[in-house]
Amino acid sequence: VLITKKSNMSRAKKKGDDKGEREAKMKAHYDEIISKGLEDPKVSSDKTGYAFTTLILPEQNLEGLHTTFATYKELTHVDLSLNNITDFSVLGQLPNLTRLILHKNNIREIKCLANEELFLNL
Repeated sequence: VLITKKSNMSRAKKKGDDKGEREAKMKAHYDEIISKGLEDPKVSSDKTGYAFTTLILPEQNLEGLHTTFATYKELTHVDLSLNNITDFSVLGQLPNLTRLILHKNNIREIKCLANEELFLNL
């Protein structure tokens, strides 16, 4: 019985490790995609370095936007046109976003624009 418990615990731990590995791989994948479209470096808002303010990624066959996109807090302009995006709500976490181009995607609803806490500067 102890052996079974250990193997079940081991299996559960492995599942968690697999999920963490998948998430890390997905983040790395999106970081790579995003890095190709970053432009216009400026002094960061906290004045400790530089940050990109523009992201241009048209025609990348993007279907979804990973939470990685929300980590680029200094972005002011984002162009994700001509993709297959259905939900863009993660971009609402970009506090400096003033221009968002999403034409020719597969967006099904825009309820996130009604949320007063998201997309403050659009």
